[in-house]
Amino acid sequence: MTEQTLCILPCAGFGTRMKMSPNKSKEMLIDPKTGKYLIDYSLDLCTKYDLKPLIITRPEKTDLIDYVTKLPNVDLLFTDGEGEWPGTVLKSESRWHENNILMLPDTRFEPDDLIDFIKHKLSIDTKLVFGVHEVEIQIPWGIIEEDKSGSIFSCEKPITKYNAWGVIGFKKDAGNNLFTRYSIKNSSFYLEKKIYLCEFTKFLDITRAGKIEDY
Repeated sequence: MTEQTLCILPCAGFGTRMKMSPNKSKEMLIDPKTGKYLIDYSLDLCTKYDLKPLIITRPEKTDLIDYVTKLPNVDLLFTDGEGEWPGTVLKSESRWHENNILMLPDTRFEPDDLIDFIKHKLSIDTKLVFGVHEVEIQIPWGIIEEDKSGSIFSCEKPITKYNAWGVIGFKKDAGNNLFTRYSIKNSSFYLEKKIYLCEFTKFLDITRAGKIEDY
């Protein structure tokens, strides 16, 4: 039987931009467009595209924990939530499958079937697949660009205008190197071979402004 692709959902943050209590979960706020919890968008995509969800969170976020433990097929991993997102993802390394997709639980994007496309590209031995989107304003995002030689490089959160990554698909043997390098902010690095870029027509972090934005 073929192993499911793992979907990693980092949910260990403190909701600082949303001015939340440390024991409350941003992921459990209501999405006004759907009337569902914010986390349900990602979980629904996992169901739609046959992904195994792994939620990384803190033990204090009992509202999120109580909710997802009642759902089928969802795994939990606990962390202290300290540090930046690459460190949080690296703490899940022992749980990684051969093929993995990283999604941020407060993002919304179109077309969502790019998730299935990323899953397919990993299945044919592509090492890294980035779902990218154009950054319209100069705010920090992790960027993916091609230089004049045709090599693909990346940088975590430069303050400039580039194509930014929104979803990352990665093979198990490529993840440690990628996220270790991402842990160093404002440093560019070239990506290994067997990578692919695909483009979202619309992408939004709906809590970036400290409130739930319309989309």
